[in-house]
Amino acid sequence: MSTLYVNTITPNSGDTVTISGSLSTTGKLTIGDNASDTVAITAEITSSLIPDLDDKFDLGSSTKQWKDLYIDGIANIDSASLGNIDSNLSPAVGATYALGTMAKSWGSLHVHGLAHIHTASINVVSSSLLPDSDDAYDLGSSGRQWKDLYIDGTANIDILIGVANASITSGSFTNINTSTITASSNISAKGNIVGDGNTNITGISNLVLNHITSSGNISASGTITANTFIGNIATTGISSTDILDIRIISGAAGRFEHITASVGTFTGNITANGNIVGDSGTDILGMRIISGASGRFANLSSSVGTFTGNITANGNIVGDTNTNITGIKNIVAATSSLSVLTATASISTAKIIITKGTAASVDSATYNVNGSKVEVRTQLQAELADGTFAAFKLHNTSIATDSVVMGAFTGGTVGGVTGSFISTNTIAASTASFRIHNETGAAIANDTGFTASFVVL
Repeated sequence: MSTLYVNTITPNSGDTVTISGSLSTTGKLTIGDNASDTVAITAEITSSLIPDLDDKFDLGSSTKQWKDLYIDGIANIDSASLGNIDSNLSPAVGATYALGTMAKSWGSLHVHGLAHIHTASINVVSSSLLPDSDDAYDLGSSGRQWKDLYIDGTANIDILIGVANASITSGSFTNINTSTITASSNISAKGNIVGDGNTNITGISNLVLNHITSSGNISASGTITANTFIGNIATTGISSTDILDIRIISGAAGRFEHITASVGTFTGNITANGNIVGDSGTDILGMRIISGASGRFANLSSSVGTFTGNITANGNIVGDTNTNITGIKNIVAATSSLSVLTATASISTAKIIITKGTAASVDSATYNVNGSKVEVRTQLQAELADGTFAAFKLHNTSIATDSVVMGAFTGGTVGGVTGSFISTNTIAASTASFRIHNETGAAIANDTGFTASFVVL
């Protein structure tokens, strides 16, 4: 290899100098003497490309920029101004490098996809903060909770648990579990409000609930409206107490000025200075003693009923096989006769009054009159010799085939008939026969009139 020492190399013709093989130079190498000169490198660079001075020379300019930059290693750039990045921008090592510093922070960060941030310190949020899916992600955890929550609008929270003190102007919750709730307005609950043995609800101006269960006292200066009360109701110190529209009252004691109930259940005594009034559908069931001046009920069912006044019933008085009715002075039916009086045991009374059915006086051996007690007014159809009898028929719809019919002469009977006697027989439904037996010792004249009364049992 030879060494060529020259100051200037000028092409023989044209403006191109061609060197074949390798060219090695020492010292400085200046290529071109004018900005219009160009260098085209077809070969590949097999060494590092290092500037003579640090932070002195540029690759390209603001008006003449390189097109694409391909780097497989590390690009150490003190300052970069990037227009667009059309690929992933990933650090070489995870959780090591920062985008900006506390002193030099980025202005705005616009991310259209997912932003995975392990730790974030956010000063101001200027838009809505929406989760990707409903009911999937948390704000805080049971071990790491946020301190204070300030919301000027509406907090739509399904469940609120573990709150020591909640002071809420308005809100809607599915479930609240807290030691203390302070509300300046109404609390509306569609489900249950449940407390332990130490829970107090105080200072309520208006409480509307589906169900209240309390082991202690429920006190109110205003109105308590409920379908059912179970337990004791004490009204000590209340001069005028009304309980209105109560379905069930079950308790040992209570004193009220007025009670209106669709269904009332009482385990103790009911003492009323006034009337107990029910409408046409009112039932009183399971009463042991009813003592009062008057009352009107659709249905009265009692294991032992004691009444000091009258009992007036538009329908039936019905008892089971163990029912006794004692101490009755009068039983008066609304119609002309008592429809049904049924007893499997004895009916004991000093007197039974049955309304008497009557009809016009006739001259016939057949008489028509209806009722459990009837009066017959007719006369003999022929002379009645001594020792013989005269037969008559009584048509009465109260007579059944197994009825017992008894008869006797009553007022209005004169003459020899008064010394005779009557026998009766049931011969068919609604029909009985009776005979007048002449045992007077003499004949009784034809057309002798008589009046007889009959009882159908």
